[in-house]
Amino acid sequence: MKTKVELEIHLEFTEQCLELNPQARLLLSSIRRPLESAHVNLLNMALNMIVEKKDETMANEVLDAIRNRRSVLRFESAKVEEDKVEAILEAGRWAPSWINKQPWSFIVIRDQETKDELSEVVPTSFVQGLKEAPVCIAVTVDADEDPYHHVEDGAAATQNMALAAHSLGLNTSWIGIYDLDNQKNSAESKVKEILELPKSHRVIALLPLGHLKYDAPKKDRKTLRQIVYREKFGKR
Repeated sequence: MKTKVELEIHLEFTEQCLELNPQARLLLSSIRRPLESAHVNLLNMALNMIVEKKDETMANEVLDAIRNRRSVLRFESAKVEEDKVEAILEAGRWAPSWINKQPWSFIVIRDQETKDELSEVVPTSFVQGLKEAPVCIAVTVDADEDPYHHVEDGAAATQNMALAAHSLGLNTSWIGIYDLDNQKNSAESKVKEILELPKSHRVIALLPLGHLKYDAPKKDRKTLRQIVYREKFGKR
């Protein structure tokens, strides 16, 4: 039998989840304090409704891709079909951008010599994967075309392509290249030189693309309870 403290905790947890299911909200409204052990069944029914609704929502293919996409460090040499590369580029093309500026350009790199050159300027953990991946997409943006939000625009396009790749059974590794201070000897400046980019263009990311060589470990995420506030920061 639950103590009154345990019942209060049970109720508080259920109330935090109510937005997921209006039926559960209605059921819970019938519970009045002081809480008694007889309320346990009602609380459990409300929680079951919430879980069922959550499972139904999270079965969505887009949400599934978001949850299960991983950056991988090593790739098989297996060829990536051109139609899949085109589909991934199309996903990038449809990314949101500030007032629809679409300041991006995508450079598809298959040449091994170019990939080897790029691998010399990226962080050590990405070197081997960049060499191995049959395709690499460089995401660049024209800072003159969108001087205010080109970074967000490029990041949105990169995320779209990474998710599209996952949905097509492929894997990617998001290699952030953008240098906040735009320094002359930064990795970004070296990538710009290798890819012969115009001066106004910035490099947001390199996206090696292929089939993973080793399973990517799943990683935990903070709970919504840890990161979500209502109306104002700190208010739950």
